[in-house]
Amino acid sequence: MKLQPAVAPADEFQRHAAAGFLAHLIPVIPANATLSDRSSLAAAARGKAPGEKGVDGKWRGLAGWAARPNATAADIREWAGWGANIGLRTGRIVAFDLDVNPERAQPGEAERLRAFAAELPRVFAGALGVPLKGLPTRTRGGSVRAVFARTEIPRAKMVWHIDATGQKIELLGTGQQIVVAGSHPSGEAVENNLCAVGFDGLPMLDDAALSRCESAVREMGAQHGFELRAGSEATSMPGDPKLEALLTEELRHSTTSRAIADPEAEAEFADLDHRFGAACEANLALAATWTGERPPNDPSGSGWLDALAFRLGAAGGFDHVDFARLVARWDHEKIDQDRHGPDSDSGRRQIVRAWLHGGAKGAEVRTRRQNEADPSRWLDSRSDGEASAEKGSDQSPTRRLQWTPFDAAADGALTDSVAPLIKGLLDQGAMTVLYGESNVGKTFVAMDIAHHVATGRSWGGMKTTRLPVVYVAAEGGRGAKKRAAALRLRRGDPGDLFRFLISPVDLLRSSADLQPLVTMLRELPQAPGLIVVDTLSRAMAGGDENSSTDMGAMVKHLDALRSATGAHVLVVHHSGKDTSKGARGHSLLRAATDTEIEIQNNRIMVTKQRDLDRAWSSGFSLDVVELGRDADGDPVTSCVVVFDGRDGPALPRDQLDRIRAAVGDLEWGPRDSGRGSGNAEWIGVPVAEALGLDLSKRNDKARTKEQVVALLRCGAFREIERERRKRIVWGSAPSSPDQWCDSSPSSEDAPPNLFD
Repeated sequence: MKLQPAVAPADEFQRHAAAGFLAHLIPVIPANATLSDRSSLAAAARGKAPGEKGVDGKWRGLAGWAARPNATAADIREWAGWGANIGLRTGRIVAFDLDVNPERAQPGEAERLRAFAAELPRVFAGALGVPLKGLPTRTRGGSVRAVFARTEIPRAKMVWHIDATGQKIELLGTGQQIVVAGSHPSGEAVENNLCAVGFDGLPMLDDAALSRCESAVREMGAQHGFELRAGSEATSMPGDPKLEALLTEELRHSTTSRAIADPEAEAEFADLDHRFGAACEANLALAATWTGERPPNDPSGSGWLDALAFRLGAAGGFDHVDFARLVARWDHEKIDQDRHGPDSDSGRRQIVRAWLHGGAKGAEVRTRRQNEADPSRWLDSRSDGEASAEKGSDQSPTRRLQWTPFDAAADGALTDSVAPLIKGLLDQGAMTVLYGESNVGKTFVAMDIAHHVATGRSWGGMKTTRLPVVYVAAEGGRGAKKRAAALRLRRGDPGDLFRFLISPVDLLRSSADLQPLVTMLRELPQAPGLIVVDTLSRAMAGGDENSSTDMGAMVKHLDALRSATGAHVLVVHHSGKDTSKGARGHSLLRAATDTEIEIQNNRIMVTKQRDLDRAWSSGFSLDVVELGRDADGDPVTSCVVVFDGRDGPALPRDQLDRIRAAVGDLEWGPRDSGRGSGNAEWIGVPVAEALGLDLSKRNDKARTKEQVVALLRCGAFREIERERRKRIVWGSAPSSPDQWCDSSPSSEDAPPNLFD
C-alpha cells in the first residue's frame, strides 16, 4: 500500500489551476486534520468533506461550498497554506466515481468484482474515445477510482447499482464534489493525472457518449455476472420489481443510523449533512417539509414520507440510501418508524417504494426545470425571410410537448418556486424591462442593479443572490467605462463576477450575434445569473420597434438567451412619446415581460409584476463622483445611484390636502374592479381625482395604487370593517397632514416621512 503524504503538496493547487481547473477547485479537509470543537462534522469526514481552517489551526465544514464564487489565485494560495486536500466541484466537469470495493462483496463474488473493476478503465476509454493512457483518472492505492470528462449541459447525479452490498458506479454532476489529490482516511494517497491532461483535454460527455458509457459498462458487468440497474436519482417509476427488490436489499446492507459505529458511513453521513443543509437553504419547500408539523389526516406519516421523497427528488443529488438515512433521523412524532423506518424489512420496502414514486415525480420536475434549451432550436436555420420548413420535409420537430397531470402541477407549486435574484423584485431566470425617457438615469440604475448582484449586496433594502453578471453595453463604451470606474470607487470591485461586452450587437436577426453571444456566455467559468442588454433599440440593430414581426422576433431571441443560459435578462428601453402609455414599441414586449420598472422624476417605480406581490418604488438621486483629471486639468466625472430613503410615492402637502378633501368622511372600497376606470367606490377614485390621474390609463392607474398603498402604510388611510366588509376611511390621527411632513419625528414610532 502506498502511504499518503501528510498533505497535498503546496504547489499542487497551482498545478491544477495552471491546467485550467482554477474555477472548479475547492479545499477539502485533510485526513489528519484536527476538527474544531464547534464543528458538527464527524471525524470520518476528514479527507472527504469541503472545509476551511480557522485561525486556531482547527478545521470546520465549508458552508455553502456548492454556491461559492469561483476560486481565485489568492484563494488557492491560502488553501495550499492550510495543507488542504484538493477537491473539484462537478458541474462542467463530471466524474464517474467507481465505488467498487471487492472487500465488501458478498461471499463468492469478490474475485468476479475485482476482475470487473480492473476492466472499467478500458471500458470508459473506449466509450469516451480516448487512449487508455490518456484517460483522465483519479487513483487510490494504485487502482483507478474515478474517470473524468466535461459537459456543456447540466447533468444530474446518476447511479448504476452492481449488487446489494453498495457496490456502484456514480456519475457526479451539478452540485457534487470529488477529492482529486491529498490524503484519504484509509491511509492511501489520492492522486490523479488531470494536470497532464488539462481541462481542455478532458473528453466531452454529450448524450451520445453517456449512452455509450452506460451500454459498455452494463455489457462488461453482464460478462462478469452482474446485472447493473439504474435507480439512485429517482429516475425510475414504480413497476420494476427487480429494481425495488435490489434497492430494498441494498438498504439492508447499508448503515442508515448513526447509532451503529461505522467509520466509512460516518463520512457519508457528514457529506449528507452538507448536501441536505445546502438543499434546504436553496429550497424552502424542502425545508418546510423537514421542519413542519404532520397533518392531522396523516396519522402514520406515509403521506409525509412521499412528500419528503418528492422534495428530495426535485432538489437532486440524493439517492435512496440518503433518503433512508434522513427518514431514520426524522422526528419520531412525525413518522411511524416501526412501519416506515429503515430498521425493518417492511419499513425498507416502504422507503424504496416512496422513493421510486415520489422521488421520481420530483426528479421529473427537476429535469424539466434544469434542462437547458439548445439556442439553435429557437433560431431559424435559414436566412431571414425564408420559410422555416418546406412541404415534404422529413425533418422531425426539435421540441417535444409533454402533458402534466393536474396533481403533478399542484405538487410542484412549492418545489418549482423560482429563486430570487433580488428578493421581492426580480426572480432568477426571468425577464425585466427597465425604461424611461432620455437622461433620467436608466443606465445608472441598471448598472447599479448589476453591480449589487455581482457583489451580493442588498439593493434598495432587498436581499440579492450573488451571481455573475454580463453587461452588454451596446450604446457605446466610454460612458460604460466611466460608470464602472465610479461604481468601483464608491461600491467596490466585483472582480470577475462582472463582465462587460462593450460592442454593438444584433439580436434581432437569427443569423447575426445571438448564437456567438450564447457561445461566449457558455465559455465563461461560471454561468451568468444576470444579463443586461443596454439598450433594446441598439440590440434591434435598426429593426422596427412598432412592428409585431420585428418585436416578436426580438422577444423570441431574448427568450432564447434566457433559456440557453438560465440567466435573468434585463433590457434597458425608452419611454414612448406619451409617457403615460409606458415603454415604446409593440405591446408584445410588455406581454412577454415578467417585471417592468419605470424611471421617472428621480423615482424608480415597478409598473408590472407577473408573479411577485411586491409593488415597490423609491426615490433616488445621482451622486457625482470625480474619477480624475483630463489632460487639461479638468475633472472627469460620472455618477452613482443613491436612494433617498423614500419608501413610497412622494406627495407635496397641497396634493395631500386635495386627497383629504376628496376622500371626505365617506367610506371607500379597498379594491378596484380591475377593468377600465375601476369601481366607483374604490378608494383610488378620489386619490386619482385629487392628483389629476386618469384611471383609464394603465400607468396612471398603477401610480394611483402605489399612492393608496403608501397612504395606508403611513396611516393617512385606515382600514375598518363594516358589516363584514372591509372599508377604507381617512385616518383619524393625526388629523393634520403637517404631522406626516415633520422631518424630525419625536419618537421612533412616528410614521415615515413620505412627502417632499
